[in-house]
Amino acid sequence: MHAMPQALNFGKSVSGAGWGMFARFLKYKLEDQAKILATVGKWYPSSSECGAVKKELGLSERTYICECCGSVMDRDAMQPSA
Repeated sequence: MHAMPQALNFGKSVSGAGWGMFARFLKYKLEDQAKILATVGKWYPSSSECGAVKKELGLSERTYICECCGSVMDRDAMQPSA
């Protein structure tokens, strides 16, 4: 299945169409439950719970402590640590 788009030289369009269809189905199902689908761009700066953004965050920095609210974020964890 993965090799087909590459072999036919339209990989990005097939993958993009598949992702778009998934997003439409997900949005439809969520709206059916009175919920919304929030989409965020790949480079959206989601550094802190309070909305503060650290402009420079190097890859070697695995933990981020917000100067504004003091929240501690572990880059390798799924959720912010308390």
